[in-house]
Amino acid sequence: MLRCILLFLALTVSALADMAAQDARFKKLPAGREISPPRALEGMALALAKTNKHGIAEYVDVKGAPGFEKALRMTVRKVPENPWGFQSHAKCAAKVAKGEVMLAVFWARAAGTSDEGEGTFVFELAREPYTKSSAFRFECGKAWARFYVPFVAARDYGEDDVALHFQAGSAKQAMEIGGLRVISYGKGVALGELPYTPLTYKGRSADAAWRKEAADSIEKERKAQLTIVVHSISGKSLPGAQVRVRQQRHAYGFGSAVAASPLLDEGPDAEIYRGIVANSFNRVTVENDMKWPEFERNRQRALDTVKWLRDANVAVRGHNLLWPGWTRLPKDVAALQDKPDALRKRILDHVRDEAGTFKGQIAEWDVVNEPVTNTDVQRVLGNGILAEVFKAAREADPQAKLFINDYGILSHGGTDTEHQDAYFRIIKGLMDAKAPVQGIGMQGHFNEQLTPLTKVWEILNRFGALGVPIEITEHDINAWDDEVMADYTRDLMTAVFAHPATSGFITWGFWEKRHWIPNAAQWTGAWQPRGHGKVWYDLVFKKWWTNLNTETGRGGMTKVRGFLGEYTVEARSGTKTKTVPVKLGKGGARVEIEL
Repeated sequence: MLRCILLFLALTVSALADMAAQDARFKKLPAGREISPPRALEGMALALAKTNKHGIAEYVDVKGAPGFEKALRMTVRKVPENPWGFQSHAKCAAKVAKGEVMLAVFWARAAGTSDEGEGTFVFELAREPYTKSSAFRFECGKAWARFYVPFVAARDYGEDDVALHFQAGSAKQAMEIGGLRVISYGKGVALGELPYTPLTYKGRSADAAWRKEAADSIEKERKAQLTIVVHSISGKSLPGAQVRVRQQRHAYGFGSAVAASPLLDEGPDAEIYRGIVANSFNRVTVENDMKWPEFERNRQRALDTVKWLRDANVAVRGHNLLWPGWTRLPKDVAALQDKPDALRKRILDHVRDEAGTFKGQIAEWDVVNEPVTNTDVQRVLGNGILAEVFKAAREADPQAKLFINDYGILSHGGTDTEHQDAYFRIIKGLMDAKAPVQGIGMQGHFNEQLTPLTKVWEILNRFGALGVPIEITEHDINAWDDEVMADYTRDLMTAVFAHPATSGFITWGFWEKRHWIPNAAQWTGAWQPRGHGKVWYDLVFKKWWTNLNTETGRGGMTKVRGFLGEYTVEARSGTKTKTVPVKLGKGGARVEIEL
């Protein structure tokens, strides 16, 4: 008992010391530019009180608060379907440029009869597509706690574009929030200079229960027995023969999105980039050059990119044949919205053209991309056009596996059930229409709102019941805490690799200078691997990679259990040596080597 008390006191002192250090960092920062309106919390209370049926929002007096006298009180009486079903809202009039380094600061505590509070701070675009620069989940107790939330603006935000939210709809609870400030430090302060509240997620502990289930599943689903028999040319068995088993390639898809320029350009950076692609990934997605507008502008560039990848023995994912929002399509396509017959013909002609151009060269196509929120084409032609597109792609290329792809399924804490449900309905509808859907893509862009690993497994179970493989198609993680980025990358990859319904894990770029979110890249601009990049290589090429030496026993036989994929097996007896290739599949493999 005394040991537990001492441990608790040590942790408390450590936490207080850490917060004191963060407070000191905050005081050293320049003034910055205030983004949040001065009475944001009061406005949040008034707006939410008028519009929400799940609880009460008030702007209340608080005593003994650290630097403020009033706070937003959010009381959830009926838990909504999603946490944002009970969320406060304030708009900011200030413009924010992409890349600006930002900091949100606020205090929170549990209120009323609640001993604990749980919420999420959100900084996002106030209109579609609601691009989030921050979605920070926090927990608080009865005492006031300060939260520092550093982030980088993910896009340009114009006047009235910025929306600030506090979401509290995850449970019946009461919570108070005060002292809110959102500050921009422009681009003159590094993200790493800002104070921060340490991130974490459920399931992070080393003894978390999900880990054993995942390890058992990996052993069962991702490994098989390789039987090796060595005998002489006369058929005599050779016990004691030395055997070297060396894995060459995973059966599972581990890859990245890649950009055409560094693959095709000259120079030292391009050379390093090509080397990493060729030696690190067995499956890649061409990030932009196979999208419809880019393909029609310069199809030769796409052809050259695919050729380079195939020559390097890297399987290619085509991305994408139809992204059904007007802003994602060539300009002349949107001009046909009042001519449905011409629009349908233009779409299907393109699908047949591009899929046919790459016939036999593409392992997987993202046939339809983000149909849950990109619905312009469907509003004109009906949802049936999606099935027509799949069927046209199959006619043009009978070999490629055909995927649908969307975002928001695993990310944001796994709480976007509305998006998940809509995606499930679209896939089921396609299957009912006999569309050849052969894979389900889940993008997997993560920020500070990290999804519990048990929730990831639950979502994979649900979509896995549809009976086609699931692939993480666009994974990245963007947070200020390098340690949690590394830990979550390790744990997410482990959970996904363990799940029997999955077939691949693709990260959305790897180099800081060619990444849509530089902070999320696995490699710095100077080609130094970051923590989550090291995790990737440790898992893919060490922990989940089979290299071993053994020797044959009675009957000249030895058995090893290895990860599924391609191998070379070398046998040596006396002065004689022979190496043979072996493919280890789910049912196992047997190879006989004659010396």
